[in-house]
Amino acid sequence: MKVELENLGFKYSDLVVFKEINLLLDEPNLTCIIGPNGSGKSTLMQCINKILIPIEGVVRLDDVDIKLIGFKNLAKCVGYVPNYASDTFAMTVMDTVLMGRYPHKSMNTTDKDIQFAVDNLKLLGIENLSMRKSDELSAGQYKKVMIARGLTQEPKILMLDEPTSNLDINHQIQVMKLLRKLTRDKEISILAVCHDLNIAARYADRIIMLANERIYASGTAKDIMTVKNIKTVYGVDCQIIEIEGRPYVIILAGLDKYDD
Repeated sequence: MKVELENLGFKYSDLVVFKEINLLLDEPNLTCIIGPNGSGKSTLMQCINKILIPIEGVVRLDDVDIKLIGFKNLAKCVGYVPNYASDTFAMTVMDTVLMGRYPHKSMNTTDKDIQFAVDNLKLLGIENLSMRKSDELSAGQYKKVMIARGLTQEPKILMLDEPTSNLDINHQIQVMKLLRKLTRDKEISILAVCHDLNIAARYADRIIMLANERIYASGTAKDIMTVKNIKTVYGVDCQIIEIEGRPYVIILAGLDKYDD
């Protein structure tokens, strides 16, 4: 499925978040969006998912304006995993993941729906949590549950807002490896907001850097992770080294005598 953004713009009241965003996602890969706080990373994904309505421009899925696509039909092809989610009523993990079947199901839950949920719980390594209530989970466990729910939608495009937040280093690596593998095995496009520059550099096929209300740069990790770009966008000095063919960012932030 092809996603195309043409001259997209969004603002809150008088605060312009971004403008003139032009972007084409037309192949199954892992694309990470990076940028400083307030640069519009999450807002951009919510415009693609019709949670927010842009003030200008258009979002197209396979050349169809999403304004013409109903929410249920949109959910059949676009999955969204927010950074934060809260359940009004605590449900079991299985019931939470089964909510991802909503766009595809009729009145009753079928064996096929249950099998999708079970398969994705296993994929995330959390099948042992299936009967636990959501309010009994750690933040990291709940993050994995939400990813499983997103996958259970059978999306052609899966968008995740900070999928590695609240996860320890080992689980961050597991999740990013899984996302990258899914793009190959299931041929889906995955768009992920990522604050960790090195996680993005290590696993992304493509990186989009947002800054100053626009796409500042777009390309491979080597294209984007440069000393100049990091200094311009984040205002910090860094050193770039290469590990296994991928750039690794070392931030040069010293301590002054008051920091201790």
